[in-house]
Amino acid sequence: MAGTTATIRQQGMPDSGFPTEINSNLRIRVVDEDILDISQVNELQIIKLFGGFDGAVEKAGFKNEWLLEDQWKLRDTVGNSPLASGGTALDLSGNNAHRYPRGTILQLGKFGDTDDPELVWVQAQADADTLTIVRNYAGTTAAARPNGSEVLVAGFAEVEGTTWTLRQTSLKEAVFNYQNIIKTAVRGSWANEAIRRYGVAPGQDINEQMAHSMKQALQSYNNQLLLGQRDEGQGANEPASMGGVDFYVTSANGAYFQDLSGAALTLKDLMDMFEDRFYEVGAENTGKTLLTDYWGYRKINSFYDPGVRLPTEQNSVGLRVSILRTPIGDVEVLYDPVVPKGKMYLLRTDQLMTTRLPDPPGQFPPSRLHIGLSGNTATGDFTEMYLYGVYGAQIKNPATMGIIHTYSTTT
Repeated sequence: MAGTTATIRQQGMPDSGFPTEINSNLRIRVVDEDILDISQVNELQIIKLFGGFDGAVEKAGFKNEWLLEDQWKLRDTVGNSPLASGGTALDLSGNNAHRYPRGTILQLGKFGDTDDPELVWVQAQADADTLTIVRNYAGTTAAARPNGSEVLVAGFAEVEGTTWTLRQTSLKEAVFNYQNIIKTAVRGSWANEAIRRYGVAPGQDINEQMAHSMKQALQSYNNQLLLGQRDEGQGANEPASMGGVDFYVTSANGAYFQDLSGAALTLKDLMDMFEDRFYEVGAENTGKTLLTDYWGYRKINSFYDPGVRLPTEQNSVGLRVSILRTPIGDVEVLYDPVVPKGKMYLLRTDQLMTTRLPDPPGQFPPSRLHIGLSGNTATGDFTEMYLYGVYGAQIKNPATMGIIHTYSTTT
């Protein structure tokens, strides 16, 4: 009679807790390389974008504390309070006044506006949103500037002999991330370990089970790096969860965020995102990896299809774009089944990293992904193998990144 999962293999969590109540005869073991071969069938592309699983940065504690860099900007916009033609209090958007110290020369407005651009000189930083400015600077004419008017750094000048003014700086706070516990186990009966089953060599059955468990664990972690939502958890039935790109790369955190509301994706949409980040953080700081769903990748290829020509001596044709050469630099194009349909991410990979707990000295390390083996002769004729690790993620400086989402997946 054909066996079932229950009769062929005894699976499930160990009888005792893990790792604080781990069975006393547990040993760390060098596992057959077949486990790694099987477990790495999938590319786990997102883990690679985060710098790799084995290269995770050690972070003590279950919380990753970090701050966003506050990059000095070359441009801004007039905020919620329009600037009158005789006004000297320049309101900026988003608590940015500290970026423009006394002595900064700003150009207000741009050619094509109702009034010509003018230059102003920053006399003081009044508060987090407001600069005290000198109008009619350098012979230019003051004019009213409505909300959203362009503010561009146009130089710096100070007066000899004046008191030194400290330049204000700022670090933006970002909510800390949690680390996840990866924890599972498998069982194999002694009889099943001794037989040759479905081409599996004797003694390799439990290794095969663990390989598939490891593959599933790594794939889940891979997906969470992109889709994870940070949550502190509510005890045993709701564990803490790390946030991924979707949690941190948001408009509230300064990222480019564009909802196409079902419209077809166009090349202009991509170039608009690149241009927006170019003006926000500069070409060098803008992300250079575009991670997209399959339809988005098809659309990107279709933008360049008319340029494809098949030489007479070749019998293959097609286009597979891997690099976009853009004004901000070469942008790598990747596609992955983990990406939700109708969505793409512009990522700066050097600002993404995996994290793990440091190894406690002289103890069974709970931080790296470890495999343990236990004989369990006291409870039954089977062997148990455990998989355990504590991993998290850091997504820094989302202002260098962007998301385009909810585009059509049929047109």
